[in-house]
Amino acid sequence: MQTQSPVFHLHRKRLASTATGFAYVEDQITVCYFLRSHRGLSEGNERGVKEKKREKKKKEKKKKKKKKKKKKKKKKKKRQQKGGGYG
Repeated sequence: MQTQSPVFHLHRKRLASTATGFAYVEDQITVCYFLRSHRGLSEGNERGVKEKKREKKKKEKKKKKKKKKKKKKKKKKKRQQKGGGYG
């Protein structure tokens, strides 16, 4: 069964389906790549590829912040407290 305008058909299917919706189409692979790249999915068929990367970056940033806080606490402990009595 062939459609009259495969590009339009693919585009319509693409918007309604998941990222793996075009895996079965072999003669219109270029259209698949074109549409996928314009939806920010050029790195693979998975929809959540970019979301996973964002989550990874957030975790790395949190780790860095925790390390910085620990260093600051150590510096505060090293300071000597001045005696507040009468000299």
